[in-house]
This record gives sequence, structure tokens and C-alpha cells, in this order.
Amino acid sequence: MTYDELKQKATDLGVEFKGQIAKVELEALIAAKEEEIMMAEKEAQYEKPTEESKAAVKAEVSEASKKVNARQNAMLMKKVKITPLDERMRSIPSEYFSVGNRHIGFITKVVRFNEPTWEPQIILDTLREKQMVIQESSTVNGKEVTRKKLTEAYAIMEIPLTAEEKEQLEGSRK
Repeated sequence: MTYDELKQKATDLGVEFKGQIAKVELEALIAAKEEEIMMAEKEAQYEKPTEESKAAVKAEVSEASKKVNARQNAMLMKKVKITPLDERMRSIPSEYFSVGNRHIGFITKVVRFNEPTWEPQIILDTLREKQMVIQESSTVNGKEVTRKKLTEAYAIMEIPLTAEEKEQLEGSRK
């Protein structure tokens, strides 16, 4: 480029210079200005954080922490003995359960009956909610009447921890 073309380009870019500047210095000022313009254009492409975007990020972080806490609470293990109250299920040694939601995902477990086991809290909550229908017969005014009634499907008995189990739990927490 000629000296006059460089001066015109510098003027177009808004580069300030005084008098008769050397050609090398003019080229350096033009290169610096072009780099500055390029950086400004790139920076303009990035999204500036607004109050709305900051609030959205905070909500996502809060939701993620809720999920972690929900999963930790759901996975708290308890020592229990579970007995099915339905006569037809008493001979079954175990049953397969899969429980979950959008916060904790799915937890799948084979639950053993009539013996002490460690079960996660979410499985126990599900078993407590399970109901079955039983029929009760009674005589009313000389007629036999059958009524259907909803009742809980499982008896869940929490078993206290032994001294050895308590020591193991305290040892694992340290």
C-alpha cells in the first residue's frame, strides 16, 4: 500500500496521528486498530449476563442441589423386616421394586420378606403406600354381607441396630 492509501485507511478507521508519521508507525497503528475492532466484534457476539440470565442460572443450581439432596434422602438405608399382609404373597420370598421420579432417577431393588434387610427410604415409603383390598363378611339383619376394605399391603418393622452395626456405621462416617 502506498503512504497516501495508508493515511486514508487510518482516517477511515479513526486512527489519530499528527503530521508526517513514518510509514512503519502508521502500519502498526492501523494493525492495532484493526485488532481492536476485531476483538470488539467478537466480544459483541458473546451474550452479556442479564438479571434474567443470572436468575436462570441460580434456578438451575438450586434445582441441581435439590436433586442431590432428594437422592441422598431417598437412599438413606434402614434396617427393617417386611412382611406381606396378603395371604397369597406370604409364600413369596422376595419381590422386585423399581421406584423413581425426575429428581432422583430410578432405584431398583429386590426386597426380601420376613427377614431383616437394609432397604432405602424411598422403597420403604413406596411399600407403606401400597394397599390391598380385603373382604369382610358380617351378618346384618340375618343376611350375610360382604364388604370390601382397603388396608395396607405390608407390615414394616424397623429393627434397632446392634452395637457392632453402630460401631461400623460410626467408623465409616469418620
